[in-house]
Amino acid sequence: MGQLPGERPIGACAGAPNPLREAVLRDLREARWRQHPRLGGELRARIGAHYGVAPENVLVARGCTEAVAWAFSWAVRTAPRHRRAVLAIPRPSWPGFTRLADHAGIAWSHYDAGDPPAPDRIPVVCSPNNPTGHVVDETWLARWCSSATVPVVVDCTYDDFADDPVLPRAHRYLDGPVAFCANLTKSTGLVGVRLGLLIAAADVVAGIEAGVDPFRLDLFQLAVLNALFTTSGRAAWRDLVVRTRDAGARCAALLAELLPCCAIGPTVGAVCEGRGFPDAAAYTGPGPHPIGVAVLSAKGPATGVDVDLASDVATVPAEWKSPANTALQLVACVTVLDVVEVRECEYRVIGGAAGNALFKNRLFNRVLRIEVLSARTGEPVADAVRATTGTTTCAASAKQPPVGSSASPNQFGTLTDAERDALLGGVVTATV
Repeated sequence: MGQLPGERPIGACAGAPNPLREAVLRDLREARWRQHPRLGGELRARIGAHYGVAPENVLVARGCTEAVAWAFSWAVRTAPRHRRAVLAIPRPSWPGFTRLADHAGIAWSHYDAGDPPAPDRIPVVCSPNNPTGHVVDETWLARWCSSATVPVVVDCTYDDFADDPVLPRAHRYLDGPVAFCANLTKSTGLVGVRLGLLIAAADVVAGIEAGVDPFRLDLFQLAVLNALFTTSGRAAWRDLVVRTRDAGARCAALLAELLPCCAIGPTVGAVCEGRGFPDAAAYTGPGPHPIGVAVLSAKGPATGVDVDLASDVATVPAEWKSPANTALQLVACVTVLDVVEVRECEYRVIGGAAGNALFKNRLFNRVLRIEVLSARTGEPVADAVRATTGTTTCAASAKQPPVGSSASPNQFGTLTDAERDALLGGVVTATV
């Protein structure tokens, strides 16, 4: 956006405060230019203290992009070996996520921003999400980070601007397989300096650090770090964040006066909670009408061996999907009312420390209540129906028991394409 004549840039757009710039220049004048630059232990300790973690929990990167790339590679190496590691990337989100994954040869799939990803994927969470603004739910974060089997990557590039930032609470989750990625220049008005940060358990940081260049930061980047993580630097940083947030609030108020309503697309879970989204597409005209699916459990959040109780129950064909949430017309709210045990399934751990040891889990079919709602109004478009999945065959592979447990997560039946079409095809393909 261009600057109007006579206007002054506001917030982070105005750049770093003058005292911060002067501190950087002073450091550069006193720097030893004939030596390889390296991040010292004292500065690393200051960085860790700012986030309430130990020095060994932080690793400075040349931009948040590099930190995310490290986190992706670590997550794939850490994922259980008995299944293919696939990143779950929010949609919409920063396009760099998919580019980084493709560059590293890592498989990925999308999930709707604002909804939890499938439990058999490696969650990539952006909080606040760019561009939707969704903030990671504390319950989801605690559940993911307490998992002993699935690593989590949390991108906190815009965390400083959130109403309830994640990074001040990051220390609570470092006992689990989680990597937080931070941007040190977005909120400081220093975007021209490539500086990011990875926060994780000490062994995770040490493993990543062992494979990177110890002299990757230049003197300019080190001088900026040194100026930021001082008492005066942090005070200037806080002031800039406050001014930027105030400016954002003023812009939001002006937009609210100009526009009749906000252009925020629905999340399938919110529609199932009774929230209609006025900017969603109307359920009208010829089919197919784009539909999303939310799976809920009548017993509340699923945990332990039943963690997959609310996993996907059907595959939505491409012609039923929408390119963006604002194009959704329908949401199928699928509630798991009960389960019916089918059989016991046996698996062997191939290779690794466990050798060929057996592990078992159980296959259940799900008793479902399915109600289709209008994404725009949140009102039903057809009567609710009941159905029971009819799966009788154990999956070809399964999640082995988490470390320290002998219980493997149970499996739950899914609808066949024909069953899905019989239940949803009428409302999706109808001319309304």
